[in-house]
Amino acid sequence: PENGNVKLSVYDINGKIVRSVELNADSILYYDIDVANLASGLYVLHFYGNATEFGTPVVIMHNK
Repeated sequence: PENGNVKLSVYDINGKIVRSVELNADSILYYDIDVANLASGLYVLHFYGNATEFGTPVVIMHNK
């Protein structure tokens, strides 16, 4: 990402990016990612910043 921005990416279990957004780190406190069109299952939320990079597993479950 460009200087001062962060990138959030959601990867499916096969490693494919299914959602991605780049945000200005100075102007956000939180961000909602729309997962309504994603199937229930295991995903990885990956965060890329200027000097930081980490990923965390997330489970998406939709009520039927």
